[in-house]
Amino acid sequence: MKNTSFRCLWIGQAFANLGDIFYVVGLISLLYNLTGSAFYLSLLPFITTIFRFISSLLAPLVIDRFPLKRIIVQSQWWKTLLLVCLGIFIISFNHGFSVAVIFFIALISLLDGVAAPVSAALVPQLVPKEERMVS
Repeated sequence: MKNTSFRCLWIGQAFANLGDIFYVVGLISLLYNLTGSAFYLSLLPFITTIFRFISSLLAPLVIDRFPLKRIIVQSQWWKTLLLVCLGIFIISFNHGFSVAVIFFIALISLLDGVAAPVSAALVPQLVPKEERMVS
């Protein structure tokens, strides 16, 4: 495929997904080490799911208002910034579980919930119909 925009989207999403895997695994390990509690571990998928659901309800409002490429780039930059801030917070204040960690998880999940439909909506714009695979 010679479509540079699609290739950039594909590579960018691959690295974002890989980063998400490391983020979740690291966060699970961190939460267990800090708290030793299964309750706090169960908060991670709960908070992530709830806030992705909320942002999926709000995503059409954002998609109608801004260009798709801008949304995906901005959401990934904000997500990166939030992950760096979360890392700094954890390194600086690692003496216990904090509501701030939940806040960071919620914000990152909000951005993920908007980015997922945007990346799916970008594919038909970037790849001609005859080059797309039908599932």
